[in-house]
Amino acid sequence: MSGTIKIAVLNDYQRVAESLANWRSLEPAATTLFFHDNISDIDQLARRLEPFAVLALIRERTRLGADLIARLPNLKLVVTIGMKNAAIDLAAAKAHNVIVTGTEGMEEFERTPVLTWTLILALTRNLYHEAASVRAGGWQVGSGFDIAGKTLALLCLGRIGQEVARYGTVFKS
Repeated sequence: MSGTIKIAVLNDYQRVAESLANWRSLEPAATTLFFHDNISDIDQLARRLEPFAVLALIRERTRLGADLIARLPNLKLVVTIGMKNAAIDLAAAKAHNVIVTGTEGMEEFERTPVLTWTLILALTRNLYHEAASVRAGGWQVGSGFDIAGKTLALLCLGRIGQEVARYGTVFKS
């Protein structure tokens, strides 16, 4: 169909984007292609993306700089996971009448503290070595240590640091 909108989903290296939405519901008005690799060569990337009107960015891996945006005459819309994506040159997009939008949901100031505490807890319980022991047919190899009563040192108390500190209050003894 000649009037079909072409959508490219980029950097879906975990191969999950297709299962996260009903992309088929867009047919026949739009067709969606999923790209699981990352191309850093701008000429190759421009050739790949040239036919697409919509780019959906899963990660900040593909840089949409002014040089690339200028080479994508069909591009009308860029959608990114979250409300910010440092890989997109917003001024260049605006200059080429490309709309940039993001999805609502957990922002970096929420994701990063959760990941921080996940890693802290994994370290205190020696999770990597414990899991490796079980996978190898063994059992518990240590007991780890408690975090109650310990001191949490943060280098910065911006939005993310404040949230990490707030989560830490649940461990206060």
